[in-house]
Amino acid sequence: MILLPKFFHSQAHAKVTIDDDTGYFVDPQGFIKLFHGINCVHKVAPFYFPKLLDPHSFRVLRDWGINVIRLEFNWIALKPQENEISREYLDIIETIIDNAGLYGVYIIIDLHQDGLSKRLGAIDAVPNWFMDKIKRPPYLFQYPWPLTKDPSKSQWFLTYATYESAHVFESIYKNVSGIWNYFAEYWMITTSRFGKKDNVLGYNLINEPPPGNFYLNPFLLLPSLLWIMILLPKFFHSQAHAKVTIDDDTGYFVNPQGFIKLFHGINCVHKVAPFYFPKLLDPHSFRVLRDWGINVIRLEFNWIALKPQENEISREYLDIIETIIDNAGLYGVYIIIDLHQDGLSKRLGAIDAVPNWFMDKIKRPPYLFQYPWPLTKDPSKSQWFLTYATYESAHVFESIYKNVSGIWNYFAEYWMITTSRFGKKDNVLGYNLINEPPPGNFYLNPFLLLPNNAGHNLLSFYDYLVNVIRQTDKNTLIFYESVTYGIYFPFVNGIPGTGIQRVPGLLQDETARKKSVLSYHYYCWLLESTPSTENMPSWKRYLCDKLLLNYAFNNARSIVKYTGGGRFLTEFGLCLPDGNPDSINTVECNAVMSAADRNFESWTYWDGNELFPNLNINNISVGLIIDKNFFCIYCQFLLESFCSARQTNL
Repeated sequence: MILLPKFFHSQAHAKVTIDDDTGYFVDPQGFIKLFHGINCVHKVAPFYFPKLLDPHSFRVLRDWGINVIRLEFNWIALKPQENEISREYLDIIETIIDNAGLYGVYIIIDLHQDGLSKRLGAIDAVPNWFMDKIKRPPYLFQYPWPLTKDPSKSQWFLTYATYESAHVFESIYKNVSGIWNYFAEYWMITTSRFGKKDNVLGYNLINEPPPGNFYLNPFLLLPSLLWIMILLPKFFHSQAHAKVTIDDDTGYFVNPQGFIKLFHGINCVHKVAPFYFPKLLDPHSFRVLRDWGINVIRLEFNWIALKPQENEISREYLDIIETIIDNAGLYGVYIIIDLHQDGLSKRLGAIDAVPNWFMDKIKRPPYLFQYPWPLTKDPSKSQWFLTYATYESAHVFESIYKNVSGIWNYFAEYWMITTSRFGKKDNVLGYNLINEPPPGNFYLNPFLLLPNNAGHNLLSFYDYLVNVIRQTDKNTLIFYESVTYGIYFPFVNGIPGTGIQRVPGLLQDETARKKSVLSYHYYCWLLESTPSTENMPSWKRYLCDKLLLNYAFNNARSIVKYTGGGRFLTEFGLCLPDGNPDSINTVECNAVMSAADRNFESWTYWDGNELFPNLNINNISVGLIIDKNFFCIYCQFLLESFCSARQTNL
């Protein structure tokens, strides 16, 4: 109780440095820090957002996941006259910085400009007296030449194309008339007043500097125009669609250039006909998802829709899924193809995930032990998971894992069709072999309830599937799961709690570690009995978010360090925006995503059913659930409401 407050205070405000080897931000303890924040740039008087003078605003921002603000420190407000410094404005900015520090929010102090001055057709970012220091060009070349009139507000950036703008910036860069001295004074005032504040992360020297006087020297355009035009399309294409592998040393996802890739996405699992979300046939939907920050989708590829009859393959469904994958690729969104099941079949009291003809291949147990024994009736929909407690469910999965009646051949056919059709698509990130496999027949062998035994049961099945997949696709990542609760079990006698002691397929392919991903899920069971809109009590917050959640992340990291390969949180969530920062909805999802950030963990939120009825770029509330950092739409929402002169409720 004595030390923890000091520890958390030091973490919130500790000076951050750059790691020499990785280029990551690190705190004094050596932990990587990720920053997610907003720009607060108020280009006109009073040159700050009054709501930031209320410390409560930063509590709200912190609860939304904001831990940094890029804050304009306006030169006009600071020195309206050459010989005048506004102490009042300095005090206001200091108050804002201190308020941010109370809630662990860092500040980047920003000398912001977009066009520099009204004299150049833009909004004033520097004082008039400063502009007077720079000699104007000959009258013929003064603003707006070569334009014939001021650009519209929406095309303000065209002011950079004027000769006088180019002339002014060239004068700045070349220190004409000692102009650097005035910049030096600005930064001396800034650093003297704010430099010792622990939550000042950095100083942004100048926003978006243009190239200089390209009229006198057209080659100045090369770095900012020609090479960008040549290289960027190729770069973005390669980044968006390049095949991803696993780094041997860190277990991170890396692209061919060696850059780490983090994935933030959603599950798209449509368990009933038509077995896909029709909105995904519209490419615009992926533009919306991309603008929300989504770069991956875990997409169900439904076996029933693919092969409704044993001797029938639905070309129409294949075409639909291919269209969805291609639409995703247009906007740099990756796909994890998921053989999804939650209880496997209606015959076992669940929603059908496999065709009836497949179920006919598995011999049923004696009548006494058929579904729903030992239950007396079907569980309710909200308790569907109890179907796994029935004997017949355990019997069916055991038959699958042991390849009874050659049942693996049908899985092989499913994956051969999948990989043959989609394996060459660059934005197919991976194949999820099967969702949430249960342990097998624990009635015959109760020790299978221990995940380290269940994992051994699964591994032979997985080895077979991986070898089948590698016949047609050598490189796409394999996502494999243990029993759901295996991620919470510790190592026993050197064996991971999942029971999966190596990555599937390693015996046949020594490079399998670079292409294998431990897929795991996190849900805190303590929360399932309480409406998610209610406030989360502190004891549940401690058990779920301090103990269980951190243990899951730490254990996943330890398992992957042992087996090799990568890791991916492919399910969490069941939380929706409700406007209450203390609700289970808000607290739990923020906790998971904060932990993911701390661990450089990729994730896919469960689930898309909450999104697609309202998949619209203007639907801010839906966009907010995607990430505690709320991506681009979140920033747009803040800039249009919180960081503006409009009224908003925080």
